Amino acid sequence: MKKLVIIYGVPLTQVQGVNYVNDSFVRGKHYFRDNGIEFEAIVSNEEVFECNKHNCLDRIGASKPKFTFMKESRLRRELKDNFILRSFLRLFKSFLLPSKKAAKRYLSSGINADFILFQGSFAAYYFFKYGGDVCNKTKVVIMDHSDGAPYSMLRPQLKGLFRYPFLAKALLINKDKLVYERMDKIIYLSSKAVKAARHIPASKKTYIFNGIEDLPQVTLKKHLDDKIQFVCVGSMNYRKGQDLIVEALNTLPDEIKKKIHFHFVGSGPQMNAISKYVQNHQMDEYVTFWGVRNDVSDILKNMDVFMLPSSSEGMPMSIIEAERQGLYIVASDTGGVKEMISEDFGTIIDRSVSAIAETITDIVVNNRITSEVREASRNFYLNHLSLKNNIDAFSKMFLSL
Repeated sequence: MKKLVIIYGVPLTQVQGVNYVNDSFVRGKHYFRDNGIEFEAIVSNEEVFECNKHNCLDRIGASKPKFTFMKESRLRRELKDNFILRSFLRLFKSFLLPSKKAAKRYLSSGINADFILFQGSFAAYYFFKYGGDVCNKTKVVIMDHSDGAPYSMLRPQLKGLFRYPFLAKALLINKDKLVYERMDKIIYLSSKAVKAARHIPASKKTYIFNGIEDLPQVTLKKHLDDKIQFVCVGSMNYRKGQDLIVEALNTLPDEIKKKIHFHFVGSGPQMNAISKYVQNHQMDEYVTFWGVRNDVSDILKNMDVFMLPSSSEGMPMSIIEAERQGLYIVASDTGGVKEMISEDFGTIIDRSVSAIAETITDIVVNNRITSEVREASRNFYLNHLSLKNNIDAFSKMFLSL
């Protein structure tokens, strides 16, 4: 039986997309085992999570990170987002230091994995830096959650650094190049991302769709009430587009607003600004903020439309969760999103206030939420985004190395 380990330089308690990908692997460890692979552990900067002792990644949401920008209110007032010192501070505290700890934790753990899957290039960089002979005995794979362009996910968070290309190259891009040269395989989440990653040789890259386990019982909601329930799930971090949604909502005529209700699940640096905008424009009756939740599936089962006007994505787990419960999908064309949506149950929109407002109006006026739409959304999940399909594809890739 071959052994698989994931190394990720982020606490497993953080509520974010990659940890939900890690969670899906833990839930599907029996599929790996059926394919001759033992999924042994996830190694983070804080712990070695032994997969055989757990049925899921039960750490998610257990505690807040030690260092977050929500706790930096004073710094946020003093430093602009594009200030270079702020970028250095975030890069070191949130990415480099935790990744270094995760790599060293694996190297001192005594685990001898046949395959290592890195969630992020920083942990891989330190693994190669400190790993010595271990690096030559293990097949190494990295899962790139971007849209194919280098550091597309980090640029909004490290604006100050990317204002100076020579610094970005020295601190990030050169490290990234070294890591990707030594990888046996780079996994993207969509064919679009593979094509966009022109800096990676064709022989080294492929794509595998994300996948999640089905729920025990799924009953597709029937829209019976007067209001259409919209939901957006994701960190409020300037990238997902919740600010655009509330601005669009404010432009709608009262006769449309009275027929809808928006639900926001998640928190982050933009949370206060968005909630204040809603209050200042007297829209509280049309919006609910749920904060960080561990029962997203329970919330989704009462929703009609999932909306995600994000600026950059890989293949959002939140959209897969929404399709699993038959929701109509509205999202921007980024990453692999276009490969996740059919016109039978959703629409791709421009990332703008006007496009969001027009789409909401169209859904309300033209009664887009039907039983046929819900069935099409659910069937797409079953046929393309199930956990078994995902893990079978990963197993085949690992065993081919």
